[in-house]
Amino acid sequence: MNRSQEELNNEFEFKLSDILYLVRRKIWLIVLAAVVFAAVGYAYTEYNYFPSYFATSSFLINVDNENNQGENTRPTMSEVGFARSLVPTYNEVLKSNRVMEKVAEILGLAMPPEMLKQIVTMTPVEKTSVFYVTTFYPDADIAVSLANAIADVAPDAFRETVEIGTVTVLDKAFITGIVPKNTVRNSIIGGVIGLMLSGLGVLACGYVSAKVIDVGGIEEKLMLPVLGEIKHVRKGKAPAGLAMTSDLLPSDYIRSNLLMSTLISHLANQKLMKKLLVTSTLSKEGKTMVAINLGICLARMGKSVLLIDCDMHKQSVHRYLNLPREKFTSFYGVKEDLQNQDKYIAKLERGFHVIPFIHQFDKKQVLFQSKEFIETIDELSKNYDYVILDAPSAYADPNTLNLVDSSDCVVFVVKHDRYTLKKISKSLMNLRMVGAKVIGCVLNDIKHIQVNVDADKKQRVYQQVQSEHSYAMPQLDKVV
Repeated sequence: MNRSQEELNNEFEFKLSDILYLVRRKIWLIVLAAVVFAAVGYAYTEYNYFPSYFATSSFLINVDNENNQGENTRPTMSEVGFARSLVPTYNEVLKSNRVMEKVAEILGLAMPPEMLKQIVTMTPVEKTSVFYVTTFYPDADIAVSLANAIADVAPDAFRETVEIGTVTVLDKAFITGIVPKNTVRNSIIGGVIGLMLSGLGVLACGYVSAKVIDVGGIEEKLMLPVLGEIKHVRKGKAPAGLAMTSDLLPSDYIRSNLLMSTLISHLANQKLMKKLLVTSTLSKEGKTMVAINLGICLARMGKSVLLIDCDMHKQSVHRYLNLPREKFTSFYGVKEDLQNQDKYIAKLERGFHVIPFIHQFDKKQVLFQSKEFIETIDELSKNYDYVILDAPSAYADPNTLNLVDSSDCVVFVVKHDRYTLKKISKSLMNLRMVGAKVIGCVLNDIKHIQVNVDADKKQRVYQQVQSEHSYAMPQLDKVV
């Protein structure tokens, strides 16, 4: 169960469901990139487009027929085939420096042969001995002049170079077309490139910073059971806040908190886990609200619960439960506090009590690790079925690690798609290094439908936790 950081990192691999979720979550970015790249393709085409005109002249290859001389002599198929076989040779002759230089000289163009070669193409007509010579140029008149100059120079060059057969000009050059803008094509290409690059970028970022996006990410990669799946609630659906003291909460949110509390209650059977420490990787994961609702639900099951706000950096339990600061004194964590409990303990629902304020000691002092604090918590716990410690984040706060000695187990809160698996595993390792028993995770603020891992795999995870902590685990089919 206690695996190294390297082993955990090696398991951070993508599944198809992870890829689909990442694409769905960042679909706006992918679409935006496609639109931007398509616009760039459109703008590039419009800005850089200059019309070029095609001018074409046609030629006929004649093969001398010495066996059949006469007026009605027609070329045989073999002669036509032979004529077509000469086209590649004529093409090389046509694009030779000798021909190109003569064409430039006739037209008075200060254009090197290599440039002329790029604007001249030679195309044979299928099953005939005819071929076309096409030029293209931004100026239509020059395009026609180039094709006609080639028609004037080429036959003599062919005859002087290739002694077999002759070439006759069929048609002088004329404009046959214009180079299209291809605005639509370039825009589509740009959009496709944008889709591919943004999609690959999203997947690369998701791989480098893999996060928990479903139950499988916890049970398979962190090898911890999921004790609860708390769905995201929009602000408009919970005008009075998310604490279970409100009557205006969505039914599925209430059920998920009750299910979480029921499972934790089963795990705490026979009071083997009386003091529960609730923490998370970093801030803004909703651990305090999970701790509050866990305490309320357990109290409504008939249990007596004491919730202590131990987050000295950001005490917020009093704000969520509307507890005024002036009505309660601070809890010092010393034995003298045991004599004046009514001054610092808020008694809310039947069986649900809260210590909302802990004295802000000097930063050099270590409150939670002191023997007196541990003994005070033990004394307080004798009056309750459960003591819930709302601790700071576990990633880099020593107060949470110091609180481990005052607790029996840890409930770890993971906010959906918030922090990377590497940070979460580092926090869990910190807790385990000081002897914490992490019994499971609560996946909080889920913003999309979850697909649970299969029941057999989940049961194996729970059995592995059971073997590590050596207490009775509930049968999943009876709890979930």
